[in-house]
Amino acid sequence: MKHGAFTFAFLLAAGALGSVAFAGCGGDDKETTPTADTGVVGDTGGAVDTGATDTYKPETAPYTCAAPLPTGFACEEPAGKAGKTVCTDEAIDAIVTGCFSDTATSTTCTNARAKYKACDACTLTDWLVDFIWADSANCIKKVAPTDPCAKSIQCNFDCMLEICSTEECDTTPGSGKTTTSSEWGDCIQAAQAKGTSTKPRGACYDIATKDYSACASKDGLGVCFPRSDYDYVLFFRGACRDGGDWSNVTTDKPSGDAGTETGGETGGETGTGDAAGETATDASGD
Repeated sequence: MKHGAFTFAFLLAAGALGSVAFAGCGGDDKETTPTADTGVVGDTGGAVDTGATDTYKPETAPYTCAAPLPTGFACEEPAGKAGKTVCTDEAIDAIVTGCFSDTATSTTCTNARAKYKACDACTLTDWLVDFIWADSANCIKKVAPTDPCAKSIQCNFDCMLEICSTEECDTTPGSGKTTTSSEWGDCIQAAQAKGTSTKPRGACYDIATKDYSACASKDGLGVCFPRSDYDYVLFFRGACRDGGDWSNVTTDKPSGDAGTETGGETGGETGTGDAAGETATDASGD
């Protein structure tokens, strides 16, 4: 499972973003059989037999980056999150267009984030789970505080990230089972799979994923599950323009009615990509 420069890809149609590029740790962690030090410089005679039992076992295909779900894993309520009023409509539009749209590139996203630094911190850091998915669970906690969907969606996020670590799984498009999927995306899909006669049920399905579709289609909760560019505009208006209030997000507001933006440098580089399946979504069709 190799880590290099990689891209988190998000699928708009299933409630995620565009893609966010990071620099991972270079190299390949495939092990090679070690040779013992003979103490002779330039000695090519091979390893010295010390009589000790060799415990090295080479990794064999099929390789998997998935970790088992911990025995004590339990679903928890989202911690709750404060909304902010740091974004203007102009800032949100620029970030969504620059980072989420079909025309978004690494350059357009980086420029939008640098120009609207405060809004960037709220939208792409505070209100994305692990810088990957829209924080639907905490949105539901604000919109419908007693709805059990908040806990269910939070559980799905937590379960997937327990099983599919970006430290272990390669996030590079093409590293997965297809030319566009990544090893990490395939892991996310498998963790959520409903299961068939030829495909095992994912570890997250019964405890959380099975509720995703019902929650996403529930009256009043749709705004917490953005699927298109405009959906993300509305989601971020509620989270970062209106202080965690989604009741008036379809109303445009003049710049003077929202937070003031200042420019500045930002560390992340964000691009676009398409790696179907790398989303927190009901995989019941698998």
